Amino acid sequence: MDLCNRRNYRNRGELLLKHEFDGVELRLDHAADTLANVQFIWGRPVHLLTVVDGKPTMLPSTALTTRYEREEILMTLDERLLQGLAEWRPDAGRQTLNVPDDSGWTASVAADQHDALATRVWEIALRRAGTNSIDVSAWPPVP
Repeated sequence: MDLCNRRNYRNRGELLLKHEFDGVELRLDHAADTLANVQFIWGRPVHLLTVVDGKPTMLPSTALTTRYEREEILMTLDERLLQGLAEWRPDAGRQTLNVPDDSGWTASVAADQHDALATRVWEIALRRAGTNSIDVSAWPPVP
């Protein structure tokens, strides 16, 4: 489990945990019991981001003070990029991470020299499918 840097999720002191999905889905009955226990310790509602039936899903805690309601999450490009970066471990040499979204945009990050503290980033690009690249060094165009 990962805290996702969301100890104040929804700006209400709620806790957001992320299941590091490795192809095996959680048992929802065990997850519900665990979330209820974590909520008891945390003192506020607790949410779990995981994969259910192949889709990103947010599970809220099921303690008596919280109503269980499965919530499907549509991830934005920035959320997908953050998730991709959190899971990405570039090997030696320059590598590129491409993160597409459903509207045709792709965020790309080229990096190397990853270690426990940092990654050297060479390029960050945002491209839309079907459009030509724009040379930003010549921007804005001179009339």
